[in-house]
Amino acid sequence: MVFGAKRAAIARPGPRSYRPRLGYSVLCLALGIPALFVGLLALLGAVAGTDVGLALALVGFAAALLGGTFVSIPLASRLVIDADGIEYRHFGHKGRLRFADIAGRIRMVTYGARFLILVPRNPELPKLRIQNIFRFDHEFNSWVASLPDIDASERQESLASILADKRFGSDADARRENLTSARETAFALNSAAAVILLWGYLYPHPYALVVVLAISLPVIGVVLVGTSKGVFRFEGSPNDQRPHVMFLPIVPAFVLPRLGFLDIGLVSYAESWAMLLCWTGVSAALLFALFRFAEAKFGVMAKTENAVTLAVVYAFGIVLIANTSLDVWPEQTFDVVIVDKHYSTGGYNSSSAHYLKVSPWGPRRSAEDIFVSYPTYSSAAVGDARCVHTHQGALRMRWFQLQECQGAASPSIPSLRS
Repeated sequence: MVFGAKRAAIARPGPRSYRPRLGYSVLCLALGIPALFVGLLALLGAVAGTDVGLALALVGFAAALLGGTFVSIPLASRLVIDADGIEYRHFGHKGRLRFADIAGRIRMVTYGARFLILVPRNPELPKLRIQNIFRFDHEFNSWVASLPDIDASERQESLASILADKRFGSDADARRENLTSARETAFALNSAAAVILLWGYLYPHPYALVVVLAISLPVIGVVLVGTSKGVFRFEGSPNDQRPHVMFLPIVPAFVLPRLGFLDIGLVSYAESWAMLLCWTGVSAALLFALFRFAEAKFGVMAKTENAVTLAVVYAFGIVLIANTSLDVWPEQTFDVVIVDKHYSTGGYNSSSAHYLKVSPWGPRRSAEDIFVSYPTYSSAAVGDARCVHTHQGALRMRWFQLQECQGAASPSIPSLRS
C-alpha cells in the first residue's frame, strides 16, 4: 500500500508519560465512586442478613465491580513514550509498538469514542489502538500529523480503482459522473429510510403504508446493490468511496417490531412464546435463504452475522404484523374501565411509553397496564369505559386491542392501525 505524500520529517517526542485529561478523569470518578459506594453498602446489607440477601449480594457485587472499574480507568491509563517506542496502557488493555515499526496512522470513531490507530509495517504485528482521552502536547500532535495518513491513501486508492473500472462507465469522466450520481441516489435513499424510521416511531399512520414501506426497504437495497455492478454497497471499509445504502436494511429492524406491537398486546405470553419463536425461526431461515440466493445471484455482500441478526429481527416484526393483520377469526369483547394512566420518563410526547391501567377482563384477574400509542393514551381519561377485543390470531397467537366500545357517546379512540 502506498501511504500518500511524504511529509517533512518531524522528530518523534522524547521520553514522557501522558495521563488522561482532567474532564475524562472527573467523569469516570463521578460515575464510579457512587456506584462503588452503593455496591459496598449492598454487600454489607447482604452480609447483615435480609430476606433478599442473595439478590442484594448480586446487585452489590455488580455495582461495586462497575464502580471499581470506572475508578480504576483514570488511575491505570497511561501513554508512555521511551527511546525505543510507544506503549499504551488502558483498563484491560496494554499494547506496545516500536517507532521503527510504525507505518502510518488511522483515525476512527467507534460508538462516539475517538481513536488514533498506529499501524505497523509488519501485518503480523498488532495495531496500537489509542483512545483519545489523554492530554497530548504540541510535540506529540505534530509527530502524529507527520505520519503517513493511511485513511487518505485508502480513499485515493478506492477512487482510483473506481475510475479505472470499465463497469462504471466508458471513460474516467463518465465514471466520475456516474459515481457522483450514485452518491446522490444513495443520499436520497438513506434519507428516505431515516424519514420512514421517524414516521414509524412518531406517527405510523396510515399503518398499512408504513408497513409496506418498511418491508420494501431491504428489497430495494438488495436489488440496487445487486444490479449496480459494484457501485453501491451495504458494508465495507470506511474509506471505500463507493456510496453505501446501509440504512435500507437497518431501518426495518427498528420499525417492524415497533409496528408489530402498536396498540395491541398478546393475551398470554406464556402460551404464545413457543409459537412466536417457531414462526420467527422459520421466517428468519427463509429470509436468510433469500439473502444467500441474492448473494449468489447478484453478488450482494454482507457479513453473515449481520445478515442473520437482521433476518431474525425482520422475521420477529413481520410475524407479529401478520398475526394481527391477517386475522379473520371472530373476536371476543370484554367491557373494562380505565382505572389509571401513566407514562414513562420522557414527558408527554410520542417517544415516551404510555400505559392505560384497566379493570380485570377475560383471563386477566387483576387490573393491569396496557401499553398504548400516544393518541390512544391522550384521548382516554380515568373512569372511561372501554372494550378489550380479543382475537385468535392468524398464526394462533391470541392478541387483544383496547378500543372505544361501539355505540358509546364519547368520541372513538384514534387508532394508528386504521
